[in-house]
Amino acid sequence: MWEMEGVMFEGVQGLLIVPERSKSLSSAEDGMWVVVVGCVDAPGDGSWKLRRAGTWSYGTSHLLHPLWPRPSFNLRGRTLRINVLKKPTVFLFTDNETLASAVGYAADITRLIQGRLNFTDVLVPNTGFGAFSDGAWNGMVGDLLRGI
Repeated sequence: MWEMEGVMFEGVQGLLIVPERSKSLSSAEDGMWVVVVGCVDAPGDGSWKLRRAGTWSYGTSHLLHPLWPRPSFNLRGRTLRINVLKKPTVFLFTDNETLASAVGYAADITRLIQGRLNFTDVLVPNTGFGAFSDGAWNGMVGDLLRGI
């Protein structure tokens, strides 16, 4: 059995096989033909996601897995600045407060995310989402552009 059998799995929508002459692969001799295999998934929204990739040359295969490292779900206490609008029942807090004392459903959801991702918060109050006025953005968009 060769290792590339692990490329196909349930839910995969396509398989791309490209023969190429490559000098870049350390396992291939100069001028040897190499088959590059890519396995893609098409979730139906017009996008394609490369799920598996590998090479095969003269009976030797190499599966490149994982292609990318899994995203970290632990921010290790890193401080995140959260730009928020004060709005009754959504997100209310007094200045210089943290997320722990904020009230509203958006505050509750953000606390759940904070518990999962492990970050410290700094709440940055704002008065609006942002509009382009007098040659610059104001509100949340302006803060984002200025790095506040």
